[in-house]
Amino acid sequence: MIGKVKRKRSLRALGVVLCLGALALPASASGALKYPDLRTLPPNEIHLGTALVNDQNHYVVRFTNVVWNAGTGPFELHGTPHFPIDGLFDASQWIYDDPAGLDVQPIGTFAFHTSHQHFHFDGFARYELWKQRDFERAEAGGFKNGEPLRTSPKVSFCVLDITRVDPFSGPPTQVYRTCSPAMEGLSPGWGDVYDYLLPDQWVDVGETPLSDGAYVIRSIADPDNMVFESDGKGDASRESQVANSAVAYFSIANGRLVAAP
Repeated sequence: MIGKVKRKRSLRALGVVLCLGALALPASASGALKYPDLRTLPPNEIHLGTALVNDQNHYVVRFTNVVWNAGTGPFELHGTPHFPIDGLFDASQWIYDDPAGLDVQPIGTFAFHTSHQHFHFDGFARYELWKQRDFERAEAGGFKNGEPLRTSPKVSFCVLDITRVDPFSGPPTQVYRTCSPAMEGLSPGWGDVYDYLLPDQWVDVGETPLSDGAYVIRSIADPDNMVFESDGKGDASRESQVANSAVAYFSIANGRLVAAP
């Protein structure tokens, strides 16, 4: 994994406590496709810092993010060169049946990420920074009204098995290990960790630091609902931004972070 500083760590080390609660090949007689179910753990390891953005010094909020697969099937992606040839790869999701069925759905693109020096699946996540009072109002109204204070560009990921979130499901060892458009993915029970130390793993707050107050970071996996997590994307309990998101609260006093996971 050239240029990748992802660290394989336990959830205890991350400070997270989890309560676990197209083209189609012939499907098996059962016809029951095994879909992934993307979930986000609460952002953690929050840090205030600075970074160069377009050659200007900006203030940023860094954090570690974990997207994991709570479904019965893998989230598996395969890429083919985009035509006309432009360096992009068209990404297809492979959805498996038991024992031998397969459904293939085009869902997006892979692109080479220069900061990380490998291929990422585009638009896999979005990060939002809210003032806490605005977030609570928006949440109460089903996010039909209200806007975050800052939003990251759509975040691309090299999707890998990094840490085992649910020890009672999925394979006992990593299946998806490489940042290649040939195949990337996330096994059932496994999470993909994006460490706060990685380039671009932040929300940019501009040239002025955040003022004192209470804030919320919201991380959303698959914000544009590209990924098939249910038949026909019909299950809102798996497909919606609310289902695929998690939040963390933190406060700033006298210009310093005073409360964060």
